[in-house]
Amino acid sequence: MKTTSLFFVYLLVCCQTTESLTLKPVILGGNVTLDCELDNRDIYWLFMKPSESPVVIFRTFSSESTKPLFFDQRLKSKYSSTTLSCLCISNITKDELGIYYCARVNTWGLNFSNGTKLYTTAKCYMFLYTWMYELF
Repeated sequence: MKTTSLFFVYLLVCCQTTESLTLKPVILGGNVTLDCELDNRDIYWLFMKPSESPVVIFRTFSSESTKPLFFDQRLKSKYSSTTLSCLCISNITKDELGIYYCARVNTWGLNFSNGTKLYTTAKCYMFLYTWMYELF
């Protein structure tokens, strides 16, 4: 059942156009907070990389006092939430680069956000730094 549900999530997310993605540059080793543009109750946060299965990170609930429910306890060291509608990622590595979606269950099924793609420009900065260093 869990595999079937993830398969449908994968199909729904993959069939969305990538034109609506928000691009967000990050610095490796830094932190980032993503905000969900959907209603701020009962939010699921998902992470996807090309050609990999989606990962459900956690779910937030309607009550401020309820902590997020992590689907894999190992993710607690990397992800957190300060409000019902945000996802905080600490000490970003290349493993966290990809597309993040928030989703909410409604009467018609799942309602997905447009998604936020995290990427790094570290290689460009390193090239520019090396080039300038050699120039002077």
